[in-house]
Amino acid sequence: FSQVGKSFLTSSDLVITKDSVIDISHESLMRIWDRLIAWVEEESAAVRMYLKLSESAALYQVGKTGLWRPPDLQLASKWKESKNPTLTWAIRHDIAFERTMSFLDASILDYDAEERNKVKLQKKALKRSKIFAIVLGSAAIVLMFILIWAVLQKVKADKSTIEANEQRLLAQEQSSIAEKNANEAQLEKENAK
Repeated sequence: FSQVGKSFLTSSDLVITKDSVIDISHESLMRIWDRLIAWVEEESAAVRMYLKLSESAALYQVGKTGLWRPPDLQLASKWKESKNPTLTWAIRHDIAFERTMSFLDASILDYDAEERNKVKLQKKALKRSKIFAIVLGSAAIVLMFILIWAVLQKVKADKSTIEANEQRLLAQEQSSIAEKNANEAQLEKENAK
C-alpha cells in the first residue's frame, strides 16, 4: 500500500519494523474505515487511562495522593491486562512508564493485601461468633437442665407439702379422736367411781 502510485500508507522509515509509525495519507479513507475508527477510539481510551495513571503516579511520588482504589483500580488493572502497554508505546505519551507501572502494581498489591486482611478479620469474627454461639448454646442447655431439675424439685416439694398437709389433717383427726376417747375414758372412769 505504500508503493509508488499507491500511497495509502506512508512512513518516515525506509525499512518498516514493528516500531515504525505508519500514517494514513487519505483522510476520506479514515472516515469510512469502521475498524480503524474503533481502533482510534480504543487507542484514545488507552492513552487517557495511561495519562491518568501517570499523573496519579507523579502525585503519589510527591505525597499528594494515595494509591488507587476501586473502581479506578479495577479499570486500570483491566486496561493493563488487555492492552499490555510497552515502554515504546508509553514514551509517545509520557516518559514515566516505569513509575506509572510501579504505581499501578503497588496499588494492586496494596488492595490485594487489604482484601486478604479483610478476609482474615472476617474469618476471625466468624470464629469468635461460632465460639460465642457454642458457649451460649451450652449455657442454654445447662440452664434448661437446671430449670427442668428445679421444676421436678418444685413438683416433688409440692407433693411433699400436700402429703404433709394430709398427714397434719390426719394427725388433727387422730388427736380429736384421741381427745374424744380420753374424754370418754374420763367419763367412764368417773362413772366407774
